[in-house]
Amino acid sequence: CGQSGIFRLTEFRLPAT
Repeated sequence: CGQSGIFRLTEFRLPAT
């Protein structure tokens, strides 16, 4: 799904890069 950082925090609502 996500990697880390801000994307990791928003991974629950949107697909992280």
